[in-house]
Amino acid sequence: MVKLKGQIESFEDLIQRGCNWVRDYLKNNPEVEKSNKDLCNGIGN
Repeated sequence: MVKLKGQIESFEDLIQRGCNWVRDYLKNNPEVEKSNKDLCNGIGN
């Protein structure tokens, strides 16, 4: 089980945290399909 620091206040907050966590993986993993590499563009940091 993964414990998150801080409280998640909304669904949007959850999506932002998730994208911040997985963004580099999506962009840099050669096994991720090209259509999925930009899933988090414009979300979070």
